[in-house]
Amino acid sequence: MPHIVKSTILDAPGGGFGGKVDTLTEPLAILGAMLTGRPVRYLFGREEEMQYGPPRGAERIYIKDGVRRDGHITARQVRCYFDSGAYTRLSSYAVVKCAAHLPGPYTIPNVYGDIYCVFTNRTPATAMRGFGVTGMDFAIECQMDKLAHLTGIDPMEFRLINAYRDGDMKAHRREAKNTALIECVQVAAEKAKWPLREEFKRMSSRKDGGGIRAEISPTPRESVALRAAPAQQRTSYDRGLTVPAHDQRPVAPSPPPVAPPPPQPAAPSHGATRFSSVFGTRRR
Repeated sequence: MPHIVKSTILDAPGGGFGGKVDTLTEPLAILGAMLTGRPVRYLFGREEEMQYGPPRGAERIYIKDGVRRDGHITARQVRCYFDSGAYTRLSSYAVVKCAAHLPGPYTIPNVYGDIYCVFTNRTPATAMRGFGVTGMDFAIECQMDKLAHLTGIDPMEFRLINAYRDGDMKAHRREAKNTALIECVQVAAEKAKWPLREEFKRMSSRKDGGGIRAEISPTPRESVALRAAPAQQRTSYDRGLTVPAHDQRPVAPSPPPVAPPPPQPAAPSHGATRFSSVFGTRRR
Protein backbone atom coordinates (compact mmCIF):
# COMPACT_ATOMS: atom_id res chain seq x y z
CA MET A 1 0.00 0.00 0.00
CA PRO A 2 1.59 3.33 -1.02
CA HIS A 3 2.61 5.70 1.75
CA ILE A 4 0.65 8.98 1.61
CA VAL A 5 2.50 12.13 2.61
CA LYS A 6 0.58 15.26 3.49
CA SER A 7 2.27 18.66 3.28
CA THR A 8 0.68 21.65 5.00
CA ILE A 9 1.60 24.98 3.43
CA LEU A 10 0.42 28.18 5.03
CA ASP A 11 -0.37 31.14 2.83
CA ALA A 12 -2.88 33.93 2.73
CA PRO A 13 -6.03 33.37 0.64
CA GLY A 14 -6.68 35.13 -2.64
CA GLY A 15 -4.69 35.60 -5.82
CA GLY A 16 -0.96 35.85 -6.32
CA PHE A 17 -0.57 39.65 -6.27
CA GLY A 18 3.22 39.33 -6.38
CA GLY A 19 4.05 38.21 -2.85
CA LYS A 20 2.29 34.85 -3.26
CA VAL A 21 2.88 34.26 -6.95
CA ASP A 22 6.26 32.51 -6.59
CA THR A 23 6.97 29.13 -4.98
CA LEU A 24 9.49 29.69 -2.18
CA THR A 25 8.32 27.90 0.97
CA GLU A 26 6.33 25.20 -0.83
CA PRO A 27 9.28 23.14 -2.18
CA LEU A 28 10.95 23.14 1.26
CA ALA A 29 7.73 22.00 2.94
CA ILE A 30 7.23 19.25 0.37
CA LEU A 31 10.85 18.07 0.70
CA GLY A 32 10.55 18.00 4.48
CA ALA A 33 7.33 15.97 4.23
CA MET A 34 8.93 13.49 1.83
CA LEU A 35 11.99 13.02 4.06
CA THR A 36 10.11 12.71 7.35
CA GLY A 37 6.86 11.14 6.21
CA ARG A 38 5.00 13.66 8.34
CA PRO A 39 3.06 16.86 7.71
CA VAL A 40 5.40 19.84 7.48
CA ARG A 41 4.70 23.48 8.12
CA TYR A 42 7.29 26.00 6.90
CA LEU A 43 7.19 29.72 7.67
CA PHE A 44 9.46 32.53 6.56
CA GLY A 45 10.80 34.62 9.40
CA ARG A 46 11.02 38.38 8.96
CA GLU A 47 14.73 38.26 8.08
CA GLU A 48 14.17 35.52 5.51
CA GLU A 49 11.20 37.38 4.04
CA MET A 50 13.27 40.53 3.54
CA GLN A 51 16.26 38.64 2.15
CA TYR A 52 14.59 36.03 -0.08
CA GLY A 53 11.01 37.20 -0.57
CA PRO A 54 10.39 38.59 -4.07
CA PRO A 55 10.06 42.39 -4.17
CA ARG A 56 8.72 44.64 -6.90
CA GLY A 57 11.46 45.20 -9.48
CA ALA A 58 13.02 48.65 -9.71
CA GLU A 59 12.34 50.53 -12.95
CA ARG A 60 14.06 53.32 -14.82
CA ILE A 61 11.91 54.95 -17.49
CA TYR A 62 12.74 57.54 -20.14
CA ILE A 63 9.92 59.18 -22.15
CA LYS A 64 10.27 61.53 -25.11
CA ASP A 65 7.16 63.02 -26.75
CA GLY A 66 6.29 65.10 -29.77
CA VAL A 67 3.40 67.51 -29.09
CA ARG A 68 1.54 70.00 -31.29
CA ARG A 69 0.72 73.47 -30.04
CA ASP A 70 -2.95 72.50 -29.70
CA GLY A 71 -1.98 69.80 -27.18
CA HIS A 72 -2.26 66.68 -29.33
CA ILE A 73 0.57 64.20 -28.73
CA THR A 74 1.75 62.93 -32.12
CA ALA A 75 4.68 60.70 -31.14
CA ARG A 76 6.08 58.95 -28.10
CA GLN A 77 9.42 57.21 -27.58
CA VAL A 78 9.94 55.14 -24.43
CA ARG A 79 12.97 53.34 -23.05
CA CYS A 80 12.49 51.35 -19.86
CA TYR A 81 14.67 49.06 -17.76
CA PHE A 82 13.26 46.49 -15.31
CA ASP A 83 15.59 45.27 -12.55
CA SER A 84 14.79 41.56 -12.63
CA GLY A 85 17.34 40.53 -10.02
CA ALA A 86 19.25 37.26 -10.36
CA TYR A 87 16.35 35.41 -12.05
CA THR A 88 13.40 36.43 -14.19
CA ARG A 89 10.56 34.86 -12.21
CA LEU A 90 7.64 36.88 -13.63
CA SER A 91 9.56 40.04 -14.54
CA SER A 92 9.56 39.05 -18.21
CA TYR A 93 5.76 38.92 -18.18
CA ALA A 94 5.67 42.32 -16.52
CA VAL A 95 7.82 43.66 -19.36
CA VAL A 96 5.32 42.38 -21.93
CA LYS A 97 2.45 44.04 -20.08
CA CYS A 98 4.44 47.26 -19.83
CA ALA A 99 5.07 47.32 -23.60
CA ALA A 100 1.34 46.90 -24.23
CA HIS A 101 0.56 49.99 -22.16
CA LEU A 102 3.20 52.41 -23.43
CA PRO A 103 0.79 55.13 -24.61
CA GLY A 104 -1.25 54.90 -21.43
CA PRO A 105 -4.98 55.61 -21.98
CA TYR A 106 -4.15 58.08 -24.75
CA THR A 107 -4.38 58.01 -28.55
CA ILE A 108 -0.86 58.57 -29.92
CA PRO A 109 -0.43 57.67 -33.61
CA ASN A 110 3.33 56.99 -33.44
CA VAL A 111 4.77 54.97 -30.55
CA TYR A 112 8.23 53.43 -30.24
CA GLY A 113 9.42 51.48 -27.23
CA ASP A 114 12.47 49.56 -26.04
CA ILE A 115 11.70 47.67 -22.82
CA TYR A 116 14.47 45.65 -21.19
CA CYS A 117 14.39 42.98 -18.48
CA VAL A 118 17.84 43.32 -16.88
CA PHE A 119 19.61 40.71 -14.74
CA THR A 120 21.40 42.10 -11.67
CA ASN A 121 22.91 40.70 -8.46
CA ARG A 122 19.89 41.72 -6.38
CA THR A 123 17.10 39.62 -4.89
CA PRO A 124 14.98 38.28 -7.76
CA ALA A 125 11.97 40.52 -8.37
CA THR A 126 8.54 39.35 -9.40
CA ALA A 127 5.17 40.60 -10.54
CA MET A 128 3.34 42.86 -8.12
CA ARG A 129 -0.03 44.56 -8.38
CA GLY A 130 -0.18 46.02 -11.86
CA PHE A 131 2.26 43.53 -13.43
CA GLY A 132 4.57 46.07 -15.05
CA VAL A 133 1.88 48.67 -15.68
CA THR A 134 1.88 50.54 -12.36
CA GLY A 135 5.33 52.11 -12.66
CA MET A 136 4.88 52.94 -16.34
CA ASP A 137 1.50 54.58 -15.74
CA PHE A 138 2.98 56.69 -12.94
CA ALA A 139 5.76 57.85 -15.27
CA ILE A 140 3.28 58.58 -18.07
CA GLU A 141 1.02 60.68 -15.84
CA CYS A 142 4.03 62.64 -14.57
CA GLN A 143 4.94 63.23 -18.21
CA MET A 144 1.39 64.38 -18.99
CA ASP A 145 1.58 67.00 -16.24
CA LYS A 146 4.91 68.25 -17.60
CA LEU A 147 3.57 68.45 -21.16
CA ALA A 148 0.46 70.30 -20.01
CA HIS A 149 2.67 72.84 -18.25
CA LEU A 150 4.94 73.26 -21.29
CA THR A 151 2.03 73.80 -23.68
CA GLY A 152 0.15 76.08 -21.28
CA ILE A 153 -2.93 73.83 -21.24
CA ASP A 154 -4.92 72.86 -18.16
CA PRO A 155 -3.72 69.37 -17.11
CA MET A 156 -7.29 68.01 -16.95
CA GLU A 157 -8.14 69.38 -20.39
CA PHE A 158 -4.80 68.16 -21.76
CA ARG A 159 -5.76 64.60 -20.80
CA LEU A 160 -9.21 64.99 -22.35
CA ILE A 161 -7.67 66.16 -25.62
CA ASN A 162 -5.55 63.01 -25.91
CA ALA A 163 -7.84 60.43 -24.25
CA TYR A 164 -8.85 57.22 -26.00
CA ARG A 165 -12.28 57.14 -27.60
CA ASP A 166 -14.13 53.95 -28.46
CA GLY A 167 -12.88 52.69 -31.82
CA ASP A 168 -9.39 54.20 -31.62
CA MET A 169 -6.39 52.05 -32.51
CA LYS A 170 -3.87 51.30 -29.78
CA ALA A 171 -0.15 51.15 -30.44
CA HIS A 172 -0.10 47.33 -30.19
CA ARG A 173 -2.97 47.03 -32.68
CA ARG A 174 -5.92 46.48 -30.43
CA GLU A 175 -9.11 48.43 -30.84
CA ALA A 176 -9.95 50.58 -27.83
CA LYS A 177 -13.26 49.50 -26.32
CA ASN A 178 -15.25 50.46 -23.24
CA THR A 179 -13.09 53.54 -22.76
CA ALA A 180 -14.07 55.93 -19.98
CA LEU A 181 -11.13 58.21 -19.22
CA ILE A 182 -13.04 61.27 -20.39
CA GLU A 183 -15.93 60.55 -18.05
CA CYS A 184 -13.56 59.75 -15.17
CA VAL A 185 -11.72 63.07 -15.61
CA GLN A 186 -15.02 64.96 -15.81
CA VAL A 187 -16.29 63.40 -12.57
CA ALA A 188 -12.93 63.93 -10.83
CA ALA A 189 -12.92 67.59 -11.89
CA GLU A 190 -16.48 68.04 -10.62
CA LYS A 191 -15.73 66.41 -7.26
CA ALA A 192 -12.56 68.48 -6.84
CA LYS A 193 -14.33 71.65 -8.01
CA TRP A 194 -11.78 71.92 -10.82
CA PRO A 195 -13.09 74.27 -13.52
CA LEU A 196 -13.49 72.77 -17.01
CA ARG A 197 -14.57 74.70 -20.05
CA GLU A 198 -18.00 73.83 -21.41
CA GLU A 199 -16.64 72.14 -24.54
CA PHE A 200 -14.68 69.70 -22.36
CA LYS A 201 -17.69 69.01 -20.17
CA ARG A 202 -19.60 67.91 -23.30
CA MET A 203 -16.90 65.46 -24.47
CA SER A 204 -17.69 61.75 -24.49
CA SER A 205 -15.64 58.58 -24.89
CA ARG A 206 -18.31 57.30 -27.28
CA LYS A 207 -17.94 60.17 -29.76
CA ASP A 208 -15.22 61.23 -32.21
CA GLY A 209 -13.38 57.90 -32.06
CA GLY A 210 -12.52 55.51 -34.88
CA GLY A 211 -12.25 56.76 -38.46
CA ILE A 212 -8.75 57.98 -39.15
CA ARG A 213 -7.93 57.31 -35.50
CA ALA A 214 -8.60 53.61 -36.13
CA GLU A 215 -6.06 53.24 -38.92
CA ILE A 216 -3.13 50.91 -38.31
CA SER A 217 0.15 52.71 -38.87
CA PRO A 218 2.81 50.79 -40.82
CA THR A 219 5.93 49.50 -39.08
CA PRO A 220 9.48 49.40 -40.51
CA ARG A 221 9.00 45.70 -41.27
CA GLU A 222 6.05 46.34 -43.59
CA SER A 223 6.50 47.50 -47.16
CA VAL A 224 3.13 49.23 -47.37
CA ALA A 225 0.73 50.73 -44.87
CA LEU A 226 -1.75 48.27 -43.43
CA ARG A 227 -5.10 49.94 -42.96
CA ALA A 228 -7.60 47.24 -42.03
CA ALA A 229 -10.85 47.57 -40.17
CA PRO A 230 -10.59 46.68 -36.47
CA ALA A 231 -12.48 43.45 -37.09
CA GLN A 232 -9.82 42.43 -39.66
CA GLN A 233 -6.69 43.41 -37.77
CA ARG A 234 -3.51 41.51 -38.57
CA THR A 235 -0.28 41.88 -36.68
CA SER A 236 3.22 42.52 -38.02
CA TYR A 237 4.27 38.94 -37.24
CA ASP A 238 1.74 37.58 -39.74
CA ARG A 239 4.06 36.01 -42.32
CA GLY A 240 1.60 36.71 -45.12
CA LEU A 241 2.47 40.38 -44.78
CA THR A 242 6.23 40.19 -44.39
CA VAL A 243 7.62 37.23 -46.38
CA PRO A 244 9.59 38.39 -49.46
CA ALA A 245 8.19 37.38 -52.85
CA HIS A 246 11.15 35.11 -53.67
CA ASP A 247 10.61 33.14 -50.46
CA GLN A 248 6.86 32.71 -50.65
CA ARG A 249 5.42 29.19 -50.82
CA PRO A 250 2.39 28.23 -52.91
CA VAL A 251 -0.83 28.56 -50.99
CA ALA A 252 -3.44 25.80 -51.20
CA PRO A 253 -6.90 26.92 -52.34
CA SER A 254 -9.28 27.55 -49.49
CA PRO A 255 -12.10 25.01 -49.04
CA PRO A 256 -15.67 26.00 -49.91
CA PRO A 257 -17.55 27.75 -47.11
CA VAL A 258 -19.35 25.50 -44.67
CA ALA A 259 -22.61 26.40 -43.00
CA PRO A 260 -21.95 27.53 -39.42
CA PRO A 261 -23.03 25.11 -36.68
CA PRO A 262 -26.15 25.96 -34.69
CA PRO A 263 -25.48 28.26 -31.75
CA GLN A 264 -24.73 26.51 -28.49
CA PRO A 265 -26.34 27.61 -25.23
CA ALA A 266 -24.13 29.97 -23.28
CA ALA A 267 -22.06 28.28 -20.61
CA PRO A 268 -22.65 29.50 -17.08
CA SER A 269 -20.08 32.02 -15.89
CA HIS A 270 -19.20 33.20 -12.44
CA GLY A 271 -18.36 36.72 -13.59
CA ALA A 272 -19.23 39.41 -16.06
CA THR A 273 -17.50 39.82 -19.40
CA ARG A 274 -14.34 41.84 -19.04
CA PHE A 275 -12.20 43.43 -21.74
CA SER A 276 -8.42 43.18 -21.45
CA SER A 277 -6.29 45.50 -23.56
CA VAL A 278 -3.77 42.72 -24.10
CA PHE A 279 -5.81 39.51 -24.28
CA GLY A 280 -9.15 40.76 -25.61
CA THR A 281 -12.51 39.85 -24.12
CA ARG A 282 -12.51 37.31 -21.33
CA ARG A 283 -14.42 36.36 -18.20
CA ARG A 284 -13.51 37.45 -14.73
